Amino acid sequence: RNKFWEIYQGAVEKKNEYNHLRVDWWQVPGRDEAWKRREIANLGSEELFNQEYGNQFLAGDTLLLGGDALRAMKKIVKEYVWKQLEDFEFEDVEYKNLKWHPDFNPDLISTDDRFVFAIDIADGAGKDYSVINIFRVEPMSLAAIRRLRRDRIENEAGTFRLKQVGVYRFNKSDADALSKITEVLLFKVFGPDIVRIALEINFKGDYFIEKLSKNEEYYEEIFLHTRHNMKNTREHLGIKLGPHNKMFFCREFRKLVLEKRIVLNEQTTFDEMNDFGINSRGSYSSQSGHDDVAMTCVNLVPHLSSETFANQVEDIHDTLGDKLKAAIQAKLAEADIKKEDDSISYLKDLL
Repeated sequence: RNKFWEIYQGAVEKKNEYNHLRVDWWQVPGRDEAWKRREIANLGSEELFNQEYGNQFLAGDTLLLGGDALRAMKKIVKEYVWKQLEDFEFEDVEYKNLKWHPDFNPDLISTDDRFVFAIDIADGAGKDYSVINIFRVEPMSLAAIRRLRRDRIENEAGTFRLKQVGVYRFNKSDADALSKITEVLLFKVFGPDIVRIALEINFKGDYFIEKLSKNEEYYEEIFLHTRHNMKNTREHLGIKLGPHNKMFFCREFRKLVLEKRIVLNEQTTFDEMNDFGINSRGSYSSQSGHDDVAMTCVNLVPHLSSETFANQVEDIHDTLGDKLKAAIQAKLAEADIKKEDDSISYLKDLL
């Protein structure tokens, strides 16, 4: 992170008068996966490739998401837009940093819809960002369902995805301000029965929960419950990150993005994912800036494997068309056959 990094990052954050321009290696004509493999062979490692061609500032780091995933994401990235919401005007809450996918209308949310808020709290001191990342629960496309690996499906929930539709991101928003924004979104704009919250509680999570709990419509099941460490037998409110589960969540997140079970389409999210890799300390982090939005995406992992998500899927399954229902049932039948075949093979090995 030398002087060039300081200048470039200052341009990204609009702290100087430079304009930043980024060209990724796959945007250059003639550079494809075959070219990448040749260059990795020439340079000696993927880490060195990323250093030379991957727009990364730290030597030895490897991106969590590879070129294929980032290229696919880049194709669907949209510049999110601010939309005036009556509920916020009545509450007199500042929400200029709350932006939405241009095709998503928060005024047309249905009681049949289901959503997830992935939330990360910062101190509001102008450094790290407080984030509310908003995702809609929806079935995967027919093509994506058919491509799913059978061993990745346990039930119907395995054929549904989380698609990004809104983001609040502000580095002057502390736990108190973030709780006010969340309260209006949760209880006024969306409704508490159609939203579940994946909250990272490492920093002021208990305070945030306490603030929301004062609303008369609050109930504890709004928040995802997880085991906070390996010794816990019970689940507690929120997600508590540590070295071991963070690494697991990151690796599982990569699989879920490749399977298109997590769909990211917002510009800042893409920018952060472009710099999110394993560092010299063996942990995943941003290599040239902030990763607060990226981490809210990673924190979706425990939600997707939870009973809470399965319940959300069950709530909306009956609203699906016949083709989707048939595709889901066919994939579940395939998964059952795979499990049966694996059991037979295991018994044969024992004998």
